[in-house]
Amino acid sequence: MMAAILSSGWHSPVYQTICRALWVGAVVMLPITSLPLLVDLSGSSSVAPPSVVLLILLVALWGVPYVFQRELIPVEATPLLAFVGVAVVAWAEAFFAEIPPFRGKTILTEAREAFITLAMGVVVYLATAAFAASSTKTLRLTLRLVNWSGLVVILWSLVQAIYAVFYVSQYPNILVEIQNVFVARHAPLFFARVTGVAYEPSWLAHQLNLVYLPLWLAASLYGYTAHPRKVWRLSVENLLLAGGVLELFLSFSRVGWVSFLLVVAFVVISANLSLIRRILHGVFARWKLHAAAQRFVRPVLMGMLLIVFLAAYAGATVGLAFVGAQFEPRLGRIFQEDLSQAGGFFELTNQLAFAERVVYWASGFEIFGDHPLLGMGLGNAGFYFPDKMPAYGHALVEVDDLFNRQGFTPNTKSLWVRLLAETGIVGFAVFASWLFVLWQSGQLARGVRDPLLRTLGAAGQFALIAFLVEGFSIDSFALPYVWFAAGLLSAAGLLARRASKPEDGV
Repeated sequence: MMAAILSSGWHSPVYQTICRALWVGAVVMLPITSLPLLVDLSGSSSVAPPSVVLLILLVALWGVPYVFQRELIPVEATPLLAFVGVAVVAWAEAFFAEIPPFRGKTILTEAREAFITLAMGVVVYLATAAFAASSTKTLRLTLRLVNWSGLVVILWSLVQAIYAVFYVSQYPNILVEIQNVFVARHAPLFFARVTGVAYEPSWLAHQLNLVYLPLWLAASLYGYTAHPRKVWRLSVENLLLAGGVLELFLSFSRVGWVSFLLVVAFVVISANLSLIRRILHGVFARWKLHAAAQRFVRPVLMGMLLIVFLAAYAGATVGLAFVGAQFEPRLGRIFQEDLSQAGGFFELTNQLAFAERVVYWASGFEIFGDHPLLGMGLGNAGFYFPDKMPAYGHALVEVDDLFNRQGFTPNTKSLWVRLLAETGIVGFAVFASWLFVLWQSGQLARGVRDPLLRTLGAAGQFALIAFLVEGFSIDSFALPYVWFAAGLLSAAGLLARRASKPEDGV
């Protein structure tokens, strides 16, 4: 009886309007990564996305009736919840280890932030998966909101680009003041790089690669649009894809570039494999070779075609690297420096301007090597950095500043290394199994007839591919983009399972 009474209230127009307003606000505010007001309230140094707060409110308001109505958590969430359990066990085990002291910090203070951010990510994922799957109408609304928010960020980034390129990054005060409203950073605009409304250019590239570009690329490939009108026979998503790629380029994030190029490579290779199959089918259909001859000719012809495509890929890779080097000085060092003269691996990475990240990764791998099964618990890797940091790292300005002048605990600068160092091979494997399950959901969604679900399935897979590279640049659970993308993919998988389920009595 009580459930029935509450359920009637939960379906009231006012309640539904409030929930929808929270969802709309969360999707629209996705581009903002460090809202100053939230930074001040949370005490965070940089990561404070308002969309996470709105989704937490949505769960608090909408999650209770979701449970009362006995809706199931998406099956894709099972490995993720198992990972949370492994993280808790790994952290508890750390109490029995001898953890080096570091600036008066304790495993309790460090774990608090680590588990809060992980909980935030899980909430974003569950809220997105559940609310987006409530109806295809909600999914279409979500894609339109993503498009509109993405358009605003593209236009704002182009304004930044005008001053970054033509005025040597001499931004007028009005631009700086506007940026200060959305970004909690002393210098919110960068020299010769656009940031959108993100904390830094690499975060802009991160959100583009995990949310916006996958959706726009998938929609363009499948011919789907969330909007009824086209512009010069081009859909809104076609135009946004072009603008988003330009915005990504202007961020000058090397990891961001590689992430998107990996997605493009996946699309191209998939298309080429399909082309090879069609060529072989056409050749054998026309020649009508004997079965024995086909067994000989097929591998030879396939090998020749693969060699041609691999040569084209290699040429395209070198060409893109050369073109990128004309705009990105750090990438240009590949062609300008005599890398053979580098005195070791770390010296080589220093010449290529990413030695700092490599020594952070090396420190994390050292910690993983000492504690391979369950790691040292979330938030605890930084305690070991003074002992595990390679000797070369102490000669780097950034590392010296971190140990001698900064007040925060070091981190691995890579989610993959962090998972190994803090949750061990067990936690890493469970987290990887979650990504695999999500990939399978994408495959399922791409196999149904509904173009919306097919688009979301492909977009989710593109986001997972980009995440493989982005995981070497981002190590925080608090940024909502992978969680949001995974939630949309889970929603598409759930609706695809419902669509493929036979009707009762059939």
